[in-house]
Amino acid sequence: MTFQLIYVSFSKTDFTDIMLIDLLKKSRERNKANGITGILLYSDKVFIQLLEGEKNTVERSYGMILKDSRHTCATILLKETSPFGALFPEWSMGYSHMRFLDLMKIGGLLDNSDMQYMNHQLKNLAASNAARILDSIIKSNNL
Repeated sequence: MTFQLIYVSFSKTDFTDIMLIDLLKKSRERNKANGITGILLYSDKVFIQLLEGEKNTVERSYGMILKDSRHTCATILLKETSPFGALFPEWSMGYSHMRFLDLMKIGGLLDNSDMQYMNHQLKNLAASNAARILDSIIKSNNL
């Protein structure tokens, strides 16, 4: 059983590509060391993130995120143990910009095969609440 937490928050400033890549590198290292997987979506100062893994580890990671002064108004959209397992067991932190998909070519961001994997995982695990939430966000942003 995999614990999943999806939250939305608002950054206090626009994140540049360099800032996002730095955030992703650090997050991926920390998540890999702690057995956390997931995906981060970003657009126009809005972050939506799925964290999945062992409950205490995910909650501890989310607690650290809450202390990050770069964003505000974090709100949990989903917090549950999923009987379906992790949606993204291969990703220490996948990433997609919700508006400019051409940025995928920047190192550290998702490429076309990653997007195919993400869509495949969401379809295969469509019964999970996390998959339904992410699928809705992806469809509404034409990802």
